[in-house]
Amino acid sequence: MRLLVEILIVGVLIYLAWDMPLKQRADQVQAAVRAAMPSKQPATPPQEPVMAPAAPTSTPIPRLRPIQRATVPPGA
Repeated sequence: MRLLVEILIVGVLIYLAWDMPLKQRADQVQAAVRAAMPSKQPATPPQEPVMAPAAPTSTPIPRLRPIQRATVPPGA
């Protein structure tokens, strides 16, 4: 059943990319979605100054330690 689904997905991708590249098709879909959604941004830029993000603090790099496992004596 899973193989059938995978074959169908590959077939759909080949069908979609046959005439037009998938990148171009994705750009068309994004443009249509943007045109359909109402604009939520105000017409004028905000009057308040935007604060710059704070410099990231350096975090220590964790040290890798070997895994120590108990050895089993031979013949046990």
